[in-house]
Amino acid sequence: MPFEQLFKDYLSRKIDGVFLDTPDFSADVRKLVKYSRDEFFANAEQSPYFGDRVDYISEFANKEGVALPFSPVLDVDKDSFSHVQKTGDCYSHATKSMLDINRKNERLNGYESAFIEESATCLIYALRGRRGEGMTLYEVINALKGGIILEKLYELNGKTFDLREYDNYWRLGAQNWVNNVPREILQEAAKFPIKNVVTVSSMEEIRAGLFAGRAFSCGSSINPSTTRNEYGICTLQRSPIAHAMLICGVDTRKKYHRENLYLWDNSWPPNFYRGNTPIHGEEFGIKLPPCCYLLSESDTWRAVKEKGTLTASTIEGFPPLKLPNLGTTGRI
Repeated sequence: MPFEQLFKDYLSRKIDGVFLDTPDFSADVRKLVKYSRDEFFANAEQSPYFGDRVDYISEFANKEGVALPFSPVLDVDKDSFSHVQKTGDCYSHATKSMLDINRKNERLNGYESAFIEESATCLIYALRGRRGEGMTLYEVINALKGGIILEKLYELNGKTFDLREYDNYWRLGAQNWVNNVPREILQEAAKFPIKNVVTVSSMEEIRAGLFAGRAFSCGSSINPSTTRNEYGICTLQRSPIAHAMLICGVDTRKKYHRENLYLWDNSWPPNFYRGNTPIHGEEFGIKLPPCCYLLSESDTWRAVKEKGTLTASTIEGFPPLKLPNLGTTGRI
């Protein structure tokens, strides 16, 4: 089949599957991913490379210690990261968690951005169709470039959209809104556009980003073991799978392993991994995502080098936290 027709079939949703830029998949599939990536960045204002847009990244490039940028989200929403994905939802889950962490840690004009609620994933499902299956991370972000919506009750133009429960709004996106998202929802999402999307291609960028308060949505073919050791570390197995997960922490102290360790969050059921949860929850007294594990830097690099790792920031529209109106007394 000519490649052009293959790509048309992919866009028209005749082809299923999650596609990755990795030698484990066929040349045609890798072409699909490259085409999707190139199409996403063509004529876009976003920089495709992390260091090009983050002018303060040098501050964090050589930082050492532990970075757990998801923790501030749990301070305002203790149930964040608690959802378990539905069919084909790994790419939307990893991306929405990345967005939540990044916008919570973001500073706009010196002020912290308001968090309000977690992001919802139903727009991703609806804009892709086929219950969200057969996506690249570039398509996920592309679906959200027009803006994001939250897990909340919306009253828009006399219509009610209840997005408070994942099981309910997942069905809306997967079944009711496929290729026909309500105009009111699209207009609401347009108030909160994503302005800065970047890919990463090195572990230095990953480490610097984590210390700067950013998380990463990573699509890859890695297959972590289901068993964690006494510190919560997994190893990689054979039989690669197409899957997306969240990179949400790093430990460079080499206290528990000879390499740097990276904290990953999976959107599968919390009891999927056997053995100890990562030691950092006990060490720092914080609640970890329920299905998380640690990977060494070399194993993490096996995922990152597949060129399917993204981060995003500058979610416009969420008002920075402001001082209260104290009237005309001039008090601050």
